[in-house]
Amino acid sequence: MEKHLAVWMVNCFQKHKPLCLMMIQEKALSLVEDLKADSDEETTFNAKIQKQNTHLREAIPPEQRLSVTLRYLATGESRRSLGFQYRISHNLISKIIPEVSSAIFTSLKPKGTVCANST
Repeated sequence: MEKHLAVWMVNCFQKHKPLCLMMIQEKALSLVEDLKADSDEETTFNAKIQKQNTHLREAIPPEQRLSVTLRYLATGESRRSLGFQYRISHNLISKIIPEVSSAIFTSLKPKGTVCANST
């Protein structure tokens, strides 16, 4: 997932396209759709990153959780800055990023698309 996002970002930079929040969110949605290609993967991946609504609050949707994580991995922005952009507390973002990253890794690992060593 990170490799695909990195290639996409390099292409955008080479074409001198500015990256904005909307573009990264659209890319996140397209990557979610790619992960949903098989119905088994869809339920597994969504189940890993989706939380339940409670009577006190609504859970953050899986698409937004993925978008926050991809934005963090792509740009390296601070969690506090992401909190302002997505209107999510930085404490919650600190929990979301490892959860979604782990789900991405376990979803892509059986396909052989995740590299153990990044060079």
